[in-house]
Amino acid sequence: SVDAARQSVELVTTQYEQGIVDFDRVFVLQLFLTQQQDQLAIVQGSVAQNLIQLYKALGGGWQIRLNMPEPLPPVEPNPAPETVLSTEPAASQEPVSPPPA
Repeated sequence: SVDAARQSVELVTTQYEQGIVDFDRVFVLQLFLTQQQDQLAIVQGSVAQNLIQLYKALGGGWQIRLNMPEPLPPVEPNPAPETVLSTEPAASQEPVSPPPA
């Protein structure tokens, strides 16, 4: 629609320069072209917003998939330290005596 309106403006401008039409027609078609360009911008913004909503709904990430560098290899978790089981109480703990009878 924007391309067709642009071609119409070019055609009517040529006709105006040749004296075939008056400037009102040029003005009206330029106004129409501007409205179509505004609509195109609105639609393009809606496409971007809808794509974001789709990613959110699917639980996707926010990485841009085009021309993206290779992902880093996964990080290996640190191994858990070995646990040493001891039957002796720790040095900081005092032995527990039975309650008085």
